[in-house]
Amino acid sequence: MKRVFLITCIMIFTAAYLSVSGQDFSINVNSEPVSVAGGTDGEIEVTIEQGEPGFKFFLYDNEPWQGGGLLKESDPVLNDIYVFEHLPAGRYFAGAIDNSGKSTFKEVFIHEPGK
Repeated sequence: MKRVFLITCIMIFTAAYLSVSGQDFSINVNSEPVSVAGGTDGEIEVTIEQGEPGFKFFLYDNEPWQGGGLLKESDPVLNDIYVFEHLPAGRYFAGAIDNSGKSTFKEVFIHEPGK
């Protein structure tokens, strides 16, 4: 009887662990254009859609997996939204990493007026 109980407990723990650690991690990104040509008041907002709380946010000038340069990095936060501010128009890769070590990035553009 003790053996059946122990095996049942192990199976329940394993199922609970897999459902948490198997959780997907995804983000949504939005941008605000600069107000004038050559301006530096653009913004990129990164919102966590799914993931384990304890997030760190990143902004690159090119694909991170292709050697893109890290432009900005947040401190670890519990918030699921982060805004990168004071950005010029251009192409960026915004991303995040969650507490379990999963990461994801998305391409995003900040536009200038009239373009």
